[in-house]
Amino acid sequence: MPPGTRPPPPPDTAPPPLAAQKFYAAARQALREGDNFRAVQQYEKALRLAPEQPDILRGLGQAWTRSGNRVSAAEHFRRAFTADPTDLDSLFVLGRFALESRDPERAVALLAAAAELAQAPDLPGGDFRGADFRGADPTAARLIRFYLATALDQAGYAAAAAAQYGLFLHPPDDDGASAASRYSRELAVVASQHGQTLMRLGDLYHRLDDPQSAREAYETADRVGVLNREALDRRRLYTLLRLGQTRDAGRLVVAAVGGDAGGPAALPLIRYAVGHGVDPETLTAALRAADADGEGSSTLSLALADVLPRHEAADLLADHLAARPTDDAVHRRLIELLLAGEPAPGDYRRAIAATADAMLGSPGLAEVYAEVLIHTAADLDVLLAAYPAESASSDAARRATETTLRGKTLLALDRADEAFAAFGEAVATDPDQTLARIDRASILLDRGDHDGVGAALGDGLADSIHPRVVELRVEALLATDRPGEALMLLDDVLRRSPPGGPLMLKKAELLLEQGRVADAERTLLDALNARPMDESIYAALLAIYDQNPDMIRNYQRLVRRMIDTIPTARITQLVKAQTLVAIRSFDQARQTLETIEPTDDDRVLIQRLWMEVHVGTNRGDLVDELLQQHLDETRAAGQTPDDELLARAESHYRRTQDFDRWAQVTVLRLPNLPAGFQRDLTLGQAYFQLERYAESAEALSAALDAGFRDDERTRLVLANLLVSALFEAHADRPADAESRVVELADRHAEAIGADLYMRMGLVYDERGDRDASWRVMEAGLERFPGHAPMNNSLGYGLANAGLRLADAERMIARAVAAEPDVAAYLDSMGWVFYKQGRFEEALRWLERGRVAEGGTHPVIIDHHGDALFRLGREAEAVRVWNEGRQVLSAPDYQPSGDPEEQGLLGRIEAKIRAVAEGEPPAIAGLGEGVSLPAAEPLPVAEPLDVEPAVPAGPSGAAGL
Repeated sequence: MPPGTRPPPPPDTAPPPLAAQKFYAAARQALREGDNFRAVQQYEKALRLAPEQPDILRGLGQAWTRSGNRVSAAEHFRRAFTADPTDLDSLFVLGRFALESRDPERAVALLAAAAELAQAPDLPGGDFRGADFRGADPTAARLIRFYLATALDQAGYAAAAAAQYGLFLHPPDDDGASAASRYSRELAVVASQHGQTLMRLGDLYHRLDDPQSAREAYETADRVGVLNREALDRRRLYTLLRLGQTRDAGRLVVAAVGGDAGGPAALPLIRYAVGHGVDPETLTAALRAADADGEGSSTLSLALADVLPRHEAADLLADHLAARPTDDAVHRRLIELLLAGEPAPGDYRRAIAATADAMLGSPGLAEVYAEVLIHTAADLDVLLAAYPAESASSDAARRATETTLRGKTLLALDRADEAFAAFGEAVATDPDQTLARIDRASILLDRGDHDGVGAALGDGLADSIHPRVVELRVEALLATDRPGEALMLLDDVLRRSPPGGPLMLKKAELLLEQGRVADAERTLLDALNARPMDESIYAALLAIYDQNPDMIRNYQRLVRRMIDTIPTARITQLVKAQTLVAIRSFDQARQTLETIEPTDDDRVLIQRLWMEVHVGTNRGDLVDELLQQHLDETRAAGQTPDDELLARAESHYRRTQDFDRWAQVTVLRLPNLPAGFQRDLTLGQAYFQLERYAESAEALSAALDAGFRDDERTRLVLANLLVSALFEAHADRPADAESRVVELADRHAEAIGADLYMRMGLVYDERGDRDASWRVMEAGLERFPGHAPMNNSLGYGLANAGLRLADAERMIARAVAAEPDVAAYLDSMGWVFYKQGRFEEALRWLERGRVAEGGTHPVIIDHHGDALFRLGREAEAVRVWNEGRQVLSAPDYQPSGDPEEQGLLGRIEAKIRAVAEGEPPAIAGLGEGVSLPAAEPLPVAEPLDVEPAVPAGPSGAAGL
């Protein structure tokens, strides 16, 4: 219904049956109770009694929506609106579905129609239980404007979108909300995000080249308040710079850095402002003035570092760190500044000195500072060379700290022996070098010197609750097969540690290794009670539940806790995405996944989820793109592609019949699986599809040797592929291929020997070498005289060529005796009699073939028609040929691959036309040396009361 068109009233309908109303009421109750499955069942029952009843269809749409099946939901909402064009609810939902499915053009059309309908005067409609009327709903109209604006924005209609957002934000005076409207609650939620909507409006004004209006929208949003202050500040800064108001831009930056919402997140504003025209000296002065109280917050120091020249910034950060050595963010920025670009040896030396100072000032962060230095250095060899050969400092602690840093660098270079010596030197210089003692003990543990770990730690650390120390002691106990003592140690340390410490994760890990799943779960839940925001604990619990499907209730409780406690956390969003994929709510899953940036730990998991989304939404192009990305990444990292992801892609390609890609993925998957018949058969099929025939033959030969599963379909597939692959692999030397097939047939005579011979004969026939085809099939029948398909194949070939008809009859008789109900064999028997001129016998066999399963094959029909004509039954022959023509002309007809089907339609139509014109039709001839008795001359066609063949109509039928 286009905008501006008033909908017609719904047609008058009789009230639904009472039973339908009861099912409808039961469905609504189930929906209120959250039992979506039962609601669908009850609505379906009601719909069967009252087809196309709008309220029932709309209820089904709601039930399917809550079940996560948007496809079924949309279909029922569409039917509901078709049945009742005043159904605003269904039309609105369809518009939102289109918006969520990234179809903004359709969303615009649907939502514009919904907005028109929401403003329409009273129209009959409503629930079938009463005779109420539907009229204008200002609340619905305003809410629809919001979604319509969003759709217009996505579709690229900026001006129209801005106008709709304006109407939503500032409704007409007579557009008051209806307190009774069913849309009031949702409108209240959307309206509470007033600031976010103003930000969208400002963005639209920029697209319309109206930065002044954008500034007004953003400033209003600032007064109203927004959830994401950082995003608003970025927009305001961009707008001020676009308007050339650099002074106001500078003031905005200072306020953002020093305000309540300031912090590291405000730092990009500094870089952007300076890079786009704000005077760095003026900005520096303003920032220094903001720090007039002398507190020297890390945010302001970092902000100043972004606008000062590099060496001045480094001096500033070094001074800050000297006064406040626990500001690890400042240390990180200082090292990044010193080692940026192509640092000189002096820069490396200064970075070493700054790190040593920070380690001395804050021993608890010593390891953090050391790791920052090593990970920031672009060239560890140059860093190593920058350490002083002999420290000039008289301070033993400083000399030991620098030596410890050198040891950490050697360790990062995989020079463990030299690192061990450096750590020993550091401890000798300063026995209080905790980090050196821990790393020295770690090297001993790696060497297998478990008893030396305690001595390396020393008495001062032996009973420490330092997490790394405890982990080393635990690993030493486990390495010497003392898990009980390791658990006792952890329990003792945990009693003396703050609740929820990281060692609880280690304890849970140890319990899991011992198979004590419930104890591990309880330990992690205790840790979670102490640290309810710690994502690592949730991750450990999820891993337990993933490995133990019987703990599904525990998993569900944990997920509810995550949603309540850390709803915006990355791990919660990841679990939400997994759940949405599992219930096939792919559009919502995609929206959730778009907010998650993969890490090294979960990159593959996220790619699996994306693969499910792309497959579920039939986006084959994105399946291809994601698969290639995964293969490129794993290849670059020297890793094996993820089998679960490959299996999903393989299934997709098989379903969409993209067999080349299916084969490529299959080849990637299967070589790493355990050897066996099914693996080798599938691999052979894939190699054959990729035209890698030698590898295909090798895999298929292995399948024969790997416990061949003898069922008819598998046997034929294997024989056909194997023989074809061998002949393709030896295309220039068919004798070599034949020799190999004979060898395999001898080795596996009982299981598949006859099938191999037969397929070899067919391959020769396909290559146009009829003599070789008959030769190998005769050899096969000498070995396997009772093989029905080969008897029939060779017998029919001889009969069709009109040669050796007695031999052909004997072979075909064997086939029929073995399998008397096969249409092809019955047809062959009829055809050999035909070639012998025994037309009455031929007709009996051909008629049996016609009524057997598979008897509708057009070649069998054509044979039947020829036999009838030979017997002088011209009208019946034409009727049968017409049946064959209809089969061949049907839109859904799929050729079987029989060479005789080629050109058969034209030959049949020529026969029908010849009879209609009184000419002899071109029917099949007789066998070699066979002639009709003089008393039975070949019938001469008489003109029949038939019309010539005409092209088949749309249904595939062509009448006489």
